Parts: sequence; structure tokens; C-alpha cells
Amino acid sequence: TGWLGLISYLALFGAAGWALIKNLLPEPFDSAQGKLESKADIAADPSTRAADATLAPAEGEARPAMAGRQGIRRNYYLPIILISLLAAYLVQNFFIFDSFVSYLMLFFVLAMISNICYTRSLSVIPAKAGIQVELGPGSRLKAGMTTKVSFVLFTIFIIFSLYSFNLKPLYASYLANQILSLPPADAARFAEASARRAQSAPLLKDALALNSFASEEIVYQAALDYIIKINQQPALAQNEEFYNIAASELSKIIERSPNRARNYIVLAWLNLYFSNQHSDRINESIILAGKTLELSPNKKDAYLILAAGYALSNQPLPAQEIILRASAIDGKMGEEVRAYWEKLK
Repeated sequence: TGWLGLISYLALFGAAGWALIKNLLPEPFDSAQGKLESKADIAADPSTRAADATLAPAEGEARPAMAGRQGIRRNYYLPIILISLLAAYLVQNFFIFDSFVSYLMLFFVLAMISNICYTRSLSVIPAKAGIQVELGPGSRLKAGMTTKVSFVLFTIFIIFSLYSFNLKPLYASYLANQILSLPPADAARFAEASARRAQSAPLLKDALALNSFASEEIVYQAALDYIIKINQQPALAQNEEFYNIAASELSKIIERSPNRARNYIVLAWLNLYFSNQHSDRINESIILAGKTLELSPNKKDAYLILAAGYALSNQPLPAQEIILRASAIDGKMGEEVRAYWEKLK
């Protein structure tokens, strides 16, 4: 994460692209240097005179050029395809967050590039230098052990990365979906004191304990969904465990991101719905709604929360002021705020 993570991420693509261009794309064939051997070289080297005597000069000059063109045709498409895959993956991440499948695709392509470049370097470099390499049993054993150790370390790194950056958010999202999928009737049963694993509060606690990048969105959506379900099943407002978990996490999020109005709104609603036995939460919701109006003066939810808070705390004068402020912004919104206040007072 952060700018160091971005630089590392881009460097990974740069290294892969450089390896493709450097090791896979063939160099332009130079017909002047690509001849098998000149007549003077043949004459100077008796050992090659007999072997090359059967080749005509024109034929000896044409074959390297033809082989070079065939190598270009043979190696041209593979690097283009791999570079296109890397470019598509990079562009995708500007719009769609990295997924498990695309993450596997990236490392598959990188492993393929590494394997091809490594194999080619072993076969081409000695050939260019005119050297025949023959490894003994000891060298093969050392090379084999190094490869195995590197593979084990790489596998451990991949598993750790998958767990930290993909599996944890996926599992946290799964737990959040379990909370959102609970119907109100079932949620009312889960709100009772029981140790069942399917409770909404333990599910939320487990999802947040993973501390993934999705924690902020999970607690927001879970709290918002729970508020909607309280309207359908008021008994849910007795689940203090859920309130403590959600309110605590939302307060931390507000401290980290004080300019996001939606977190103030959902925490204020949560305080209102769980204020039956805690009147101090009404004042907290009024304070949160006031901060919301500082960030977004036209936020209708903030006016509704203030109207509800003043109605529940028996403060008619501030409620009338809020209704007038809402009416000055939008007449229809003012009427909705007034109707909500009269319903609760």
C-alpha cells in the first residue's frame, strides 16, 4: 500500500516487460555478420574446408538470412501476447480492484516469462560464445537444491500474499454477506443471548477481526442493514453486543476519516435506535448530525436525525428551528422533517 507499494507494483511490470523485450524479441539479423563464414576464413581453417566445400557461397549467405527471418516470425507473437496480457491487467486495475483470478493470472504470466527467459539464457548464451557446457553430477545436485529451495520460498511467499491480500478480504466479505442475508425474524432470534455461530454480532466481530481493507465498508453496510431491520423488527434494538461492536468501529473510522458524512449518519441513526435504555445516546446522535451538516448542509438524513433527537429529548424549540432550516433549503424536505418530528414527539 502507499506510494512504495505503487512503485514496487509498477517495477514488477517494468521488469517483466524488459525481460520480454530483452530476451524474447530477436535481434535484427545482420547479413554482413550473419554469414556462416567468409571464403578467407574457410581457406585459413583447413578443418572447415572439407565440411564447407559442398556449400556454394550464395547458398551459404542465403541460409543464415532465411534462418534469421524464420526466428523473427517464430518469436514475434509470444512476447506481443504476453505484453498485451500485462497491459490489460494493469489497465483493469485502474477501474476494477484486483481479484483472486486476475492475481493468479498475473503470477502465471510472470512465471511463464521467467521460465522462458531462463531456459533461453541457458541455451543461447553458451551457443553465442561457442562454448559447450556440460554439468557434472555435483553441479546438477547443487542446481537442483537451489531450485527446490527457491521454489519453496516462493510458494510460501505466494500463499502468504494470497492470504493477506485476497483470502482475508474474501472471507471477511463472506461473513458480511451472512449478516446481510439474515431475515428480520431470524435476526430477532439471533439477537437473544446465545452462543450460536450464526449470530449477527459474532459474525460482525469475526469479519472485523480479520482487519482487511474491506472492514470500513463491512461495518457501514452491516450497521445500515441492521437499522433497516430494526424498523421491521424492533426487538433487534436490544442487541447491545452488536451496537457496541458497530459503534466502536464506526467511531474509529470517523477518527481516521473525519470528512466522510455517511459514517456520522449511520452512527447517529444507530445511537437513536439503541437509545431506549441509554438517553445519552440521543445527545450523541444530535452532535453527530450537527457535524454532518457542517460537512454537507443539504443532507436530509441529518435534519431527520436532529428532528428525531429533539423529539425524543422533548426539545420543541430546536426542532422548530431545524424544520425551518430544512424548509429554506427545500420545501418538500422541510415537510418531511416536520412530519417525522410530529410522528415521534
